[in-house]
Amino acid sequence: MFKSNATGAYVPSISQAIRPDVVSDVLPEDQIRLLVPSFLGFVDPRETYVRFNLKMTGVGRIIPDKNAGGHALFRNLLIRDGANSATLVSEEDYNCSVGMLNPFTQQSSVYNKHNLFEGVVENVNESGDASNLYYATPPDMNGSDEDNVVGSAEQLQVKLQMPLRTKFLGGKIVPVGLLGGLRFQIDTENPLRALQYVETTGLCESSRVDEFGIAIPAAQLTAGTGGTGFAAGDQKRNDTDSKQGAYSVKLEVETDDNQKNNPFAVGDFLFIQKTAGADDGQEELLGVVDGFFIDGTDLGVSYVPQRPEAGGLVHAYAAADAPKVYVKPSQRSIAHSGVLVRGDGAGGAGTGSGSAVAPSYTISDFEMVCLKVEPPQSYVDSMTRRATSGEGVAMDYDTYTLYRHNQSNKTGLTTALIPAQQSRALSCLSQPLAINAFRDVALSSLVGEPDNARNYQFVFGTHLIPNRVVELSRYSQQLGTGLGRTFRSDALHLSELQKAILNINEPVRNLHKIHEHFAIGRAFTRYGQVFNLKDNSLSLRVDYESTAGQDKIFNNYIFHKRRLIINKDGVSVLV
Repeated sequence: MFKSNATGAYVPSISQAIRPDVVSDVLPEDQIRLLVPSFLGFVDPRETYVRFNLKMTGVGRIIPDKNAGGHALFRNLLIRDGANSATLVSEEDYNCSVGMLNPFTQQSSVYNKHNLFEGVVENVNESGDASNLYYATPPDMNGSDEDNVVGSAEQLQVKLQMPLRTKFLGGKIVPVGLLGGLRFQIDTENPLRALQYVETTGLCESSRVDEFGIAIPAAQLTAGTGGTGFAAGDQKRNDTDSKQGAYSVKLEVETDDNQKNNPFAVGDFLFIQKTAGADDGQEELLGVVDGFFIDGTDLGVSYVPQRPEAGGLVHAYAAADAPKVYVKPSQRSIAHSGVLVRGDGAGGAGTGSGSAVAPSYTISDFEMVCLKVEPPQSYVDSMTRRATSGEGVAMDYDTYTLYRHNQSNKTGLTTALIPAQQSRALSCLSQPLAINAFRDVALSSLVGEPDNARNYQFVFGTHLIPNRVVELSRYSQQLGTGLGRTFRSDALHLSELQKAILNINEPVRNLHKIHEHFAIGRAFTRYGQVFNLKDNSLSLRVDYESTAGQDKIFNNYIFHKRRLIINKDGVSVLV
């Protein structure tokens, strides 16, 4: 920071809000471009941030990935000088890098700050909270049957304000005037990768198979309940027992008027499956959810069958079958049309008047706020004179370069080649992402997983780094089941990971639950030194057990220093 007097006080001038080149709503897989004008002169990056309005759409309570918050919406970040002659920053999978580092660098107070400003939340009213950042208080459930149902919580528009987590904006004053301005380009992410459903109860197709579904009380499965029962042929839409074609199931889920512990939403496709008996695993669609009610403390779910009005259940469901009801995130992930609703005609699935939209988000009123600062005039004159001469102005800053590697074999010894050519490298952080979760709203798509890895070791030329393999097997050893389950940790891996993160000037405040945000790290140097990767090839060896089951793509982040040079010939960057 520039000092303006002997006491060390800084002189901020004015905060300037800069709008994108095209001022309109920003949708997924879109692009935001803006120019920080050169007349700002010098900008303090520590007081530079983006702010925008954000609103979710889709069935169910979906949020930005809980590990990255609003950063999850930004896939790639590109920063160039005003003349578009030099690339200062090109950070691909920016959201993954934030999602990888956030769990290690935050504690309760930091998390609360991220919650207040950056849209990081972990739950959406499963515990009965009155409201959530992205959703209003759910409607009160005051009815006791499918004649008196209420809908889901309303989506809210929220305003987020957050700094871009690039090291280029990490502290040093940026001479925007000498650069002819700064051009930012931000690519927005696919919603299935950026967003996440965080409810666990009642969902399937998730990694937590021991939390699959909600059981139907035996009293509702006894014979003789008429058209509203669960025998084969029951629940016809034209049956006199239906409520304009709708039926319901009451679940022993402790709820209240605020829809506590309700993981379902209007528009969900509600399935039933037998979990015991001769037909264990037999599945059938009950219908599409159209509302909720409460019976004592039990949760009532109303739904409309998606079949011709004279068609009933194909299978019978008895207490001995231990059936459970659930929804599938894969059904929530796509748009639906022709959904049958109450009062629709005799047609079958796909002929109704209802519809449901796929998960998505809308960014509006996007702007970047920059703090202009005024250094002493003598300093400005000196900088300008040097920048217009052969001597030039040089500035070092940290950034990263991403090298991806698609791993073709799931088990055994794997080798990921990292063709890095940086001459001043700091650390490597490698993130093994499961390909089947790459765009999966049921899970976080931005964090790595161990997948029964045994050990790892880097290879630089003919040198093994470190000189013995680092064990990883304990990360796949589970303790307990359900929400209370935990996994063991490996001390040497933790030590290597901590050194790698500290070496890129990020604090390490949390080393818990590594299994949930797994990464492999290696610090090439210590104490501010740098390492030349140009001399030899770099690769990562990971040995997997025969029980490993995921195809993976490795995100290999090489954190390194760059040098920005401004002289009479223009702007250039040395890697």
